[in-house]
Amino acid sequence: MAKSYNADIYIGHINPAQYASEYGISIQMAARELRYNWLETVRNKNGFSSIATAHHKDDSIETILINLTKGTGIRGLHGILPKQNRIIRPLLFAFRQDIEYYAILNHIQYREDTTNRSLKYERNYLRHQVIPALETLNPSFQQTMAANIKHFQDAEILYEQGLSYYRKKLMEKKGDLIYIPIKKIDQYPAIGTILFELLAPYGFFANQIEQIQQVLHEQAGKQFFSEKYRLIKDRTFLVISPKGEKEAGPFAIPLNRKQLTLTNEQFHFQKGPSHKIKIKSDPGIGFIDFDQLSFPLILRRWQEGDYFYPLVNESKGDKPKKKKLKRFFTDQKLSIPEKENVWLLTSGKQIVWVVGYRLDNRFKVTSHTKTIYKVKWKEK
Repeated sequence: MAKSYNADIYIGHINPAQYASEYGISIQMAARELRYNWLETVRNKNGFSSIATAHHKDDSIETILINLTKGTGIRGLHGILPKQNRIIRPLLFAFRQDIEYYAILNHIQYREDTTNRSLKYERNYLRHQVIPALETLNPSFQQTMAANIKHFQDAEILYEQGLSYYRKKLMEKKGDLIYIPIKKIDQYPAIGTILFELLAPYGFFANQIEQIQQVLHEQAGKQFFSEKYRLIKDRTFLVISPKGEKEAGPFAIPLNRKQLTLTNEQFHFQKGPSHKIKIKSDPGIGFIDFDQLSFPLILRRWQEGDYFYPLVNESKGDKPKKKKLKRFFTDQKLSIPEKENVWLLTSGKQIVWVVGYRLDNRFKVTSHTKTIYKVKWKEK
């Protein structure tokens, strides 16, 4: 046939049984992945613009029924899409019988895979057993489903517009953390569906999301994990953070060190006479009385029991008071991931600076300070 149309033909061979066993998936899924991988290789190697498949309207209806039996959101009801990236499906307008009738009228020979008759495959079972049974209830079942697909697709467009609104209202990104306010979620109907749509893109499964909904008003600290993310039920927020390993330290900072570069952060260290270093208000910069320090300094994460003396304005009569770091974090309304990301700059056993938040009053620059040790911290 290729020769009669003066067309190139490409033939490939796959082993779906081996692939299915290796990746723990069904034979059908393995064959599908291998088939599309091979088609993409041919397309890319030859510079073709698209891969056209022969899916028709019956295939789309069967796909919806499969999704319904396994459980699906609204996206599982749009059937097979006419275009997905490089893949196009130009025959979705036609039913299978239309294509067969066209082939007969035009004397086109074709071959059918013998496995299409085997009832051990779920799609074939639907095709040969379930759909004929549904047609006894509604002889126009196929036409009715085709009309339904159009309604489902339109409904999905409206659904996605609504989700866009909820994402803007309910998701706030700070660095690599995402915050979802619990009080705001309570204001909307269909909380379970909203949570599913917000959290599923981060790899959380439906049963996990049901559990998350159940603990919305319970004590803070519950944690849930997907493959790449962690979700923490904090006091007033659900907090999503990447699971990637962060540097935990500790890091020694000798006197001669000028810079420390971490994966997502950078520290710069500078020593100079007090009259040459201009002090300014910046949460990312610590100005420290050098003579109060004992080197090497240590940069580390916080630990249970840590305390310091938060900087106060003594000229206004404020007195420095010892404060547990845990209490300080609570006053600052820090979430659990934020607490975990906080660095402490220490001298001996004393905290010098809760990096990005507060200097210890014992190490502040005064009118008697001769030398200033400046530490600048920034996130990449």
